[in-house]
Amino acid sequence: MTTLEKVKALDDFKALRLFRHIEMEMVQKAKADLPDIIDNLPDAVKNMPEMRQLDQVSEEKFVEPLQQEFAVKLARQSLELMAKNPDTVDYLKDKLENWNDNEMVAGTILALGGALSAVMIMSTFRVSYNKADGWEFNLGASKDNQSETIKTIFEALFKVLKPGRTLGF
Repeated sequence: MTTLEKVKALDDFKALRLFRHIEMEMVQKAKADLPDIIDNLPDAVKNMPEMRQLDQVSEEKFVEPLQQEFAVKLARQSLELMAKNPDTVDYLKDKLENWNDNEMVAGTILALGGALSAVMIMSTFRVSYNKADGWEFNLGASKDNQSETIKTIFEALFKVLKPGRTLGF
């Protein structure tokens, strides 16, 4: 079974929990400033008006939890993006094979800011492994790699940032 097939076989709860785990790990391990990350985004995303207006969004908006249905769609689409991306597929494959979700929770809260950060990181970083340091995140992912899919994910996230806008991909 391929990594993409394994992702598609995850139930909604497991997909959301896995994405949340990856989101937290990526944010902790990615050592780059936001301007550097944004500079490495695909041009189609970097040039979106909403991207240039991120600094105008109130901080409270970034900690708001996403609605469950939207969070699951975002998690699935992001995991599928990682499964198709040569810069992240090995990392995702390892997580699918070795990560154990030991928490017994009824739901998973995914905050808007965390989701946005994770999608930025997975869109701009190469993930590699070495025995001394484990998984390493380095700026420099292929800018053309699935830029339309990345743009679609960002468009959906930016809709959430605007009051009164509906959610959806």
